[in-house]
Amino acid sequence: MMNLGNMVRGVASDAVAQSLVQFWEYDEGTLELWRASSNFVYAFERNQVQYFLRFSFEQDKSIEQIKAELEFMQYLQLNGFPSVTPIQSISGELIETLKTPEGTYIAVVFSAANGKTKLSKTMAKG
Repeated sequence: MMNLGNMVRGVASDAVAQSLVQFWEYDEGTLELWRASSNFVYAFERNQVQYFLRFSFEQDKSIEQIKAELEFMQYLQLNGFPSVTPIQSISGELIETLKTPEGTYIAVVFSAANGKTKLSKTMAKG
């Protein structure tokens, strides 16, 4: 579970998300908060295709945990199970980090999942 102080800082400003999304190709003006719980998740577009930037504070989730999640997703895909796809950053990495005065944020980007959600994005936010 995310530390409450980290959540308040993250929801108050998009500065961290704006800095992190720079590691990936994206269309300017499309980044928007999608949800915040155990991670921050922002939706954005690149060439009119939706992607999701997910990041967390290092004290809330370790880089080892994130690497294990990505390895499991790759295992699922290799074995024919549907899964979102981790997207490489501009530098070819699946995981990027951002050091701030508060600490380090760890980020990944995923493709959008196929299918339909039960709630619209507006309802999910509210």
